[in-house]
Amino acid sequence: MRELINSAKAHILKTVRTKKDAFLVLCSLNLLNATVKNKEYKDIVSYGLIKPSVIKFILQCIDGTKIKHVDEVYYDTKGQCIYIRCFGIQFSFHSVGANSIGDFINSPMNKKVEWDAIRLQPIAFDLFDLALQVADDKTCDIDYIQNKFKEIITIA
Repeated sequence: MRELINSAKAHILKTVRTKKDAFLVLCSLNLLNATVKNKEYKDIVSYGLIKPSVIKFILQCIDGTKIKHVDEVYYDTKGQCIYIRCFGIQFSFHSVGANSIGDFINSPMNKKVEWDAIRLQPIAFDLFDLALQVADDKTCDIDYIQNKFKEIITIA
């Protein structure tokens, strides 16, 4: 388990150049966000690592007037939650500081979306495994990812 957590920590440091990179970083952040709540891993995972990494990721996905590498990004100022969709899968992160992305929040790019009501933390390890597979497989496409995601949430 610690090996997977350390692997996820390494992946959040990646520079996002493709949608597959973005998916791997998001799944890594989701895994870390799921494990930070477990007392057993408090020594290797903290919100001080996760929250700034989410902002760093967002900044890599916002380029002037367009969003790149992900399907959508929305910051809900009222709920202090950021929603990010990649390959049709919606990730959310709460209590993420908005100061660094203020220009985005106040721009037309910040289009309101509703939460899909699919909790990803309980399936964090399965999603992380999928992201690792997708990162290494040149043939994986959105249909494959969506089908695997449906399998994962059906089993969970």
